[in-house]
Amino acid sequence: MNNGKFSMLKKKLLVDLLKYIIVTAVGLVLLSSLFSGKIADGILELLQYQFPLDYDSAFMIYHISIRQNKMLIISIFMLVAIYFIFRKLINTVMTYFDEIDNNLNEVVSDSDVLTELSPELASIEMKINQSKQLLKSRELALKDSEMKKNDLVVYLAHDIKTPLTSIIGYLSFLVETNEIDEETRQKYLKLVLTKANDLEGLINEFFDITRFNMQDIVLTKQRFNLGTMLQQICDERHLDAREKNQKILVDSPDIEMVADAEKLARVFNNIIKNACLYGEADSPISVMVKETALSVEIEIANQGDTLTEEAMSEMFDKFIRLNRARTTQNAGSGLGLAIAKDIVNAHNGDITVHSNRGLTTFKIVLPK
Repeated sequence: MNNGKFSMLKKKLLVDLLKYIIVTAVGLVLLSSLFSGKIADGILELLQYQFPLDYDSAFMIYHISIRQNKMLIISIFMLVAIYFIFRKLINTVMTYFDEIDNNLNEVVSDSDVLTELSPELASIEMKINQSKQLLKSRELALKDSEMKKNDLVVYLAHDIKTPLTSIIGYLSFLVETNEIDEETRQKYLKLVLTKANDLEGLINEFFDITRFNMQDIVLTKQRFNLGTMLQQICDERHLDAREKNQKILVDSPDIEMVADAEKLARVFNNIIKNACLYGEADSPISVMVKETALSVEIEIANQGDTLTEEAMSEMFDKFIRLNRARTTQNAGSGLGLAIAKDIVNAHNGDITVHSNRGLTTFKIVLPK
């Protein structure tokens, strides 16, 4: 028991014990008068009055029945006193336990009323109320997350229908049109392939949603070269950048790291893809790496719309999807950044976003 937290309870029990000891001492004093003094004389007079006995006969009975059993009477009195003292103390403690037990049900109740316990249980009262508020906040967060997830599923279902409708339309045109030149056929086949790739991306996001938060991220660490990885990712995103005449500039020294290369590649790929997607046309996208004594810092920046404080605060939230992503061209759940944050956190790192005067920068800090 922590003396600081339960000092009032300890003090109350000690005071109660002291009162019971005083009462017992008073009882012993009264009991001692059975063997001598006024009470003993009263017992002799009672025997003489109730029974036709002379003084000597009454004294003999008193002596045999009481005085000779003095230790036995005192022992019985002490045992009875100890029993009642412990019973009283245990009842007091059990009263507190009952009070705690009755109020523990309030922790999982829907009531917003705070628990009130006896002053001696102030520490437990505080913990119960803290637990209740924590459970309440987690319940609200869970409901909010579930609502966002359900909304997102509806959005994705709508977005999946869009490329699927286009695929069906293009293929129907190719099947129903007998005379069509090869150039037109190739054009529509490329459009079908593009829409099919969009559809695959959205389906992959559905799988991400089902996996999200259902299991902890398990890292498979290995040694790799960070600069080489970033250069490969940027080369893979070259086609995305070329569509808007963007240039991806990589400035990274050769840095050997031990981490989960596959998962970190997903993080960098997602952020660079978003930079191409939301960056202005004819603008550069920079990927800069700095090495410090304890960490590696990766900054990915692009020119585009300045993000609001609200947008940046929600950027890595579960199932948050920014309005600017709600277009057919830029369809997606926005779940990638939430997963990216989980991956970085699993590496004991940190990821932040800053946007000012059209320049949006994602900064990832990983321990060496």
